[in-house]
Amino acid sequence: METLLFYQYVLIIPVLTILIGYVFVTPKPKSFFSFLKFFFRMIPFLLFYGFILYFLEEKKVMGSGWVFYTYMFLFLTISFITLVIYIFLGIKKKNKRN
Repeated sequence: METLLFYQYVLIIPVLTILIGYVFVTPKPKSFFSFLKFFFRMIPFLLFYGFILYFLEEKKVMGSGWVFYTYMFLFLTISFITLVIYIFLGIKKKNKRN
């Protein structure tokens, strides 16, 4: 049961956060570049969720001690890869205009 909660905290809740953000965003992202912009708008919410996980672990509310570290490792890795792709596509798009 603890393993199921671990995956719920690390994977399911952040994906649901992104899906709920997608439902409520007014201009729906249609291209890959606009989806990257959407993901950057979701970063503060996902980072806030990470800090909530940290404080819940510190107060011993959650049973697993690796939820925060796993989540932040995945979050920072995905954010870094997304940032690199965003910069690359932005430079490519800028060079296309010239």
